[in-house]
Amino acid sequence: MQTKQCSKCKIEKPATTEFFVIDKRKRYGVGSRCRECVRETARERYKQPDFRPRKLTPEAQVRKNAKRREKRATDPKFREHERLQRLARDPEKRKVSDRKYREKNREKITIAQRERRKQNPEKFRETNRRWIEANPEKAKLLVKRSMQKNPERVRLVSQQHRARKRNLPNSLNQDEWNYALNWFGACAYCGNKPKELRELQADHIVPLADPQCLGTVRENIVPACKTCNSSKCNRPLADWLKWRFGSRHADRVLELVSDYMKTIQMIGMES
Repeated sequence: MQTKQCSKCKIEKPATTEFFVIDKRKRYGVGSRCRECVRETARERYKQPDFRPRKLTPEAQVRKNAKRREKRATDPKFREHERLQRLARDPEKRKVSDRKYREKNREKITIAQRERRKQNPEKFRETNRRWIEANPEKAKLLVKRSMQKNPERVRLVSQQHRARKRNLPNSLNQDEWNYALNWFGACAYCGNKPKELRELQADHIVPLADPQCLGTVRENIVPACKTCNSSKCNRPLADWLKWRFGSRHADRVLELVSDYMKTIQMIGMES
């Protein structure tokens, strides 16, 4: 293999484009300085206060952007390098720019995050777990705000978390829960109607502690008021209904729940 001496550092290196910059006018098709020296010179120029980047022609800028996009899509190290570069230039300006972008594209970002979560659920859970361990006070404050703003969503996530811990299915989503709320329109057990449907809680017909539990799935979830949900706890549904309301009311509730299950089974068959 042919070798060449760098004109700046005077080190002998293989005369290939891996070690030297491309220059087809020179021997072996490479320039006189190695890539490390070129990078070092560029870093020194970049640190100077009067440094101004070279302006490219529109065609050259298009080609450069295309190459960067291709490299960004395939090289994680390059993406990290770009991120660090942006922060190094002006961290405060970058934060302001990111904030404006998030406010302008909130819905777009939310959809993209949901897709990434679906593709990498374990990775997101581990990241969230580490953040909560590092920021316990902030995590408590966020949970408190979420409970005030969207309590039914927080309860649904909590139910799914409990099902995951027991290695049970946890496929219940927000649309299925909203359908259950609208179908019953009140507590499925006592029939009391709250001021707002979101005050109702998701109750497992077969408790999570039961070995026969189906998990947090629509076939095992009905809306219940806080009183009934707390009173039922881990008891079998039929026994608890008879103990709390009597046999006649228990039979009506069981029939209502059975009708709901038939309805969602028909919906599942149609879809």
